[in-house]
Amino acid sequence: MNEEDLVEYLSQEEKLEFIPMTCPSCGNEEAQLIQRLLQIPYYDDFHMISFFCKKCGLRKTDFANINSKGHTRYEYFVEDDVDFTTKVVRAETGIVEIPELGIKIEPGINPQTWIRNVEGILLDIQEKVGYARDMAESEEQRIAAEERLSLIDEALEGKLPITLIVDDETGNSIIIPARREKLKVTYMKEN
Repeated sequence: MNEEDLVEYLSQEEKLEFIPMTCPSCGNEEAQLIQRLLQIPYYDDFHMISFFCKKCGLRKTDFANINSKGHTRYEYFVEDDVDFTTKVVRAETGIVEIPELGIKIEPGINPQTWIRNVEGILLDIQEKVGYARDMAESEEQRIAAEERLSLIDEALEGKLPITLIVDDETGNSIIIPARREKLKVTYMKEN
């Protein structure tokens, strides 16, 4: 994303819509669904949808691509500091992979949405692998975690180029590239 695109993105007017809803958890009729239209450079319009209940504290956020082309796979080759500024918008249905590290982040039972740059993703993975190492039940598991942590350190230091893959069957997850020309986008055909 160049400076001009970034300035345009950051200066866009808030386009918020508040919709009253009943909370599915506690039945509070004063809960709210908030929709914000996001205009992200290089992409169709996206909605950020947030639900919040003041009574029980239930919160949920997701992203929706208004003009989704369906199952989409993004690939971005990360090889230097500029590439570390590349961002991932991961919706509930998004899968994030880094094959060189043997990493695959899949939606769980209660999937979370997030926006992170490449460095943030690697630091998050590093924290989780460190925890797995500390909780390892066998020496084999501990050694495997140490080896993975070593690879993550190399990637964070820029010594190990990595491929960032985002795959989403709904098309709601995206990569916002530091360098547009390095982004490969594939629209998957459904069988």
